[in-house]
Amino acid sequence: MKFGIISELNMHNANYGNRLQAYALNSYLNKKYNNNYFESLYFDFYDKNYITKNYIKNYIKLNLKKMKNIFFKTNKENNMIKKRVYNANKFTFKYINLSCKSISWKDLSKLNYDAFIVGSDVVWSQVKNNIHRLRFLNFKTMKKYKKISYSASFGKNWVPKENEKILKKMLDDFDFISVREKNSLELLKKIGITNAVHTVDPTLLLKKEDWRKIEKKVVIDKKYIFVYLLGKDIDARRKISEFALKNNLLIVNIPNANEVYDKVDDVFGDIKLNDCSPEEWIYLIDNAEYIITDSFHGTVFSTIFEKKFLVFKRNTKVDINNRMTDYLSNISQSDKFVDNFENVDRMEWDYTTINNNLSNLIIFSKEYLDKAIGCVENVK
Repeated sequence: MKFGIISELNMHNANYGNRLQAYALNSYLNKKYNNNYFESLYFDFYDKNYITKNYIKNYIKLNLKKMKNIFFKTNKENNMIKKRVYNANKFTFKYINLSCKSISWKDLSKLNYDAFIVGSDVVWSQVKNNIHRLRFLNFKTMKKYKKISYSASFGKNWVPKENEKILKKMLDDFDFISVREKNSLELLKKIGITNAVHTVDPTLLLKKEDWRKIEKKVVIDKKYIFVYLLGKDIDARRKISEFALKNNLLIVNIPNANEVYDKVDDVFGDIKLNDCSPEEWIYLIDNAEYIITDSFHGTVFSTIFEKKFLVFKRNTKVDINNRMTDYLSNISQSDKFVDNFENVDRMEWDYTTINNNLSNLIIFSKEYLDKAIGCVENVK
């Protein structure tokens, strides 16, 4: 049987979590169900046939600052981002079973898959009056196919009211639905979807030993804090610098991690890794004394490698912290969501409790995949 995976796989940026979750699901499925074939499809997500003009208009509005930086960054900054994206794409083509080319909307009618799996990461993010048809498997191919979601995320704990009717219609057509955030279950129940379940991010389907097989060493000759911040909070960086000095630790960071240049990172950090690859990013987490992040996947990988970590609140116009707070709640570590270091000396990272919580969720998630994949296999 042949399965297509539609993930939040954007070949135009270097989002580490984006690439690593895509790798994790692809790798796990191909190893576990090796009598089938799974490949990740990649698309031009700005194809006018996937989305409406209003979606594009809203997307541009939300990302205006990032777009301005494309034109106003210096050559040095542009080259930094280009090298980072190059390394992310190199990782993707090396480790992920991919469709042979970028697929356009007109190509969909020629595809011959038995099922599509949509997920993971923020594949179901939305703006008012628009839903991305591709990410809700709303298209036709050569034959009728099964529709499965795995740990799909809305990115927030709400959707625009204007979208609810069409959202329910599209999800009613799914054979299996799972979401990454537990609070998304309530969101779905409010619009009449009651058969969804909560599963873990794909990165947790692999063990730390699996991740160590692909990590790449970065030579750092002193103990360090790895800082991975997507937000631009100056005060957070000041507090981190004070904490590092107090504990005689270097700060290793990735400047402008969200690929939007901001001078806030010009003077922050002792070792700046501008062109860090996904393999090096894994190594940096695995070998740090502390991880300080405002990233969902930065948080998840901290727990995979059983590290001391703190999750700083990300200040944005639209609150997107729910993905971090949801995960921390699931593993009984809500006290690690902070905006300062006041209680760090009294904190405990109890990995017996954390791993027990994760173990139950991972077992359930794998059973969900067994059931969904088995359903497709039985249709011959």
